[in-house]
Amino acid sequence: MRVAITVAAADSDRVTGLARRAGLDPVVTPCIEIEPCRAPGEISADDADWILVTSTRTVELLWPDVVPAVPFIAVGARTADAVRRRKGSVAVEAAGSVAALTPHLDTVVMPSAKVLFPRASGADPSTAARLRRRGVSVDDPVVYRVHPVAPPTDPVTAVAFGSPSAVEGWLSGRSLANVLVGAIGPTTAKAVERAGGTVHAQPPRPTFLELFHAIGACS
Repeated sequence: MRVAITVAAADSDRVTGLARRAGLDPVVTPCIEIEPCRAPGEISADDADWILVTSTRTVELLWPDVVPAVPFIAVGARTADAVRRRKGSVAVEAAGSVAALTPHLDTVVMPSAKVLFPRASGADPSTAARLRRRGVSVDDPVVYRVHPVAPPTDPVTAVAFGSPSAVEGWLSGRSLANVLVGAIGPTTAKAVERAGGTVHAQPPRPTFLELFHAIGACS
């Protein structure tokens, strides 16, 4: 099965490797571009009690060498590993998705705490809002922007979406008709459905490898 890989070009090598592991034939069709908007060292964590990171990209953009000596809350094993490779302390590792953070945020982060939450533009605001409702001080600077772009028109039988922005980029140049559609998680699935499409494959956990296995199971 030829599956469109819609991540940014910089991430395509890693994601195509996962597609091949799942027995698929990946076709690189970038649907998003990433624009960093903060330089390394520009954001200070000196006053923070916690640093919340939800992607490896944030860690790589802000702390290419060594992360601050502040405990991290990390979403996903890859994000946690990125912190540990830089000799950082991961106090909490939430599995898979931002939704998995909820019990940790409620039990670990005290209302008097200060949280640094560097994020992408367009990130789900509910996490920061939940913390603020509990009296937590949240600094959530935008560190990169995601821009949808129209993909190449190489023929594929399936498309794997990893974000709502990728859905938007795909639809700016291609159709959801006559392709098997995979969405990495519920937010991305909703973006497909809002566009009038149907999600045929969605994994139990929001990882690309599991998404590719779910797509393969539909063949």
